[in-house]
Amino acid sequence: MIQHLPHHRIDKERWDAWLRAASQPLWYAQSAVLDAVAPGWEALVDEQQGAIMPLVWNSKWGFHYLYQPFGLQRLGVFAPQPSADLFAHMLQAVPSRFKFWDINLEWCDDVPPIPGLVVQQRTNMVIPLDRDLDAIRAAYGQSHKRGLRKWSSGSGPEQMDVQAFLAMVRNSEQFGAWGVDQRQWSAFERMVHGAVERGEGSAWGIPGSSEDWEACGFFVNWKGTLIFLKGLGTTAGRSTFAMHRLIDGMMARMHGTCGLFDLAGGENAEMRRFYAGFGALPHLYLRTRVNRLPQPLRWYKQRNDGV
Repeated sequence: MIQHLPHHRIDKERWDAWLRAASQPLWYAQSAVLDAVAPGWEALVDEQQGAIMPLVWNSKWGFHYLYQPFGLQRLGVFAPQPSADLFAHMLQAVPSRFKFWDINLEWCDDVPPIPGLVVQQRTNMVIPLDRDLDAIRAAYGQSHKRGLRKWSSGSGPEQMDVQAFLAMVRNSEQFGAWGVDQRQWSAFERMVHGAVERGEGSAWGIPGSSEDWEACGFFVNWKGTLIFLKGLGTTAGRSTFAMHRLIDGMMARMHGTCGLFDLAGGENAEMRRFYAGFGALPHLYLRTRVNRLPQPLRWYKQRNDGV
């Protein structure tokens, strides 16, 4: 039987044990990560099947809604034996007070039709690391190979102070385009600091000729997966292939300890091509949306979000 648990009833120790026992656990769904980005998160739990689904929520205009926090690419339904039926039952068990959803879920092969649910495939890019390092690099695109050869004598990744990483991201040109408000950014900062404190994440960068960094990234190492949580390159770094060197260098550093490099991106066509140049493969996940708001709010969201 599926139970809905408000935050105060969630046993965090059991939650993390259930997550570790799932066939496809994600770092994003750990209780400590959820606590950092969405204090007060709720959950669906089926103890008999060991299945869990986090519910990250907020409220606006008096209505409760489910949303995807900045920096958490996807969540989902986690179980030792996931199935389309279990996926559907979990989604159908979401409390009716959540009138609007826009959340990303780990892939389910066959999503049964659910009234009001709009499902869209999205693309993430990953590099399997279960091969010889030379074989992985042999699969790089020609432009990536040329750039890395040209700058082979340049600096490789160096560990950054996490505050320097956060400042570089916050002050970048790209930040404004992401549309991140202060609440979302504060949650991301808490998530990053928490990962550092638990020994799960660290910031790395490519130093430039001056004191500035030409590329930076925050990387999480959890249960055999290396996640490129967030990063960016500078204008100067583009001409020196700094982001290429960062990704290639971190892959080389973690090869042998991680079986998968999750690049946590790829929906953008340009980024997908860039990652494919490292031999990355597409991994699909789902964007799921529900709009049960009363009119005229329903019409407003349909017009603006297509839901």
